[in-house]
Amino acid sequence: MFNPTDISKEQAICMFFCVPYDPTVANDFLFRIERFGRLELCYEVGKPNEPMLLGKQKVVSNPITVITRETAICLFFCVAYDPVVAKDYLNCMDQTGILDICYQNGEYIKPMLLPKQKIFANRTKYFLYQRLDSL
Repeated sequence: MFNPTDISKEQAICMFFCVPYDPTVANDFLFRIERFGRLELCYEVGKPNEPMLLGKQKVVSNPITVITRETAICLFFCVAYDPVVAKDYLNCMDQTGILDICYQNGEYIKPMLLPKQKIFANRTKYFLYQRLDSL
């Protein structure tokens, strides 16, 4: 089964600009986008091979369309997306050292907290969300 996290940010940016993957070219594109600011490279749920650029506010204001680790943790706790709240929840989760937020076989909008060991032992069943800063 295809795992969207198999597509790196560098590969996605080359796909977006319709150029063959090249790490140097990818890093140049990413540098230019970061300089522009307020843009995120992301993909719509279920379409990881169709990367797009959106304004950061659009990405975080529409968590059902664009699911990141930050929006997933808010969905898990059934709270409205708030970057401060998301960061706090994720920091608490990360401090446990044993839990991570994931989804099962395309069920993007049903985040689960599971032991990392279980997630990594079942990589064809459970998938990690990408971090907002890694999109």
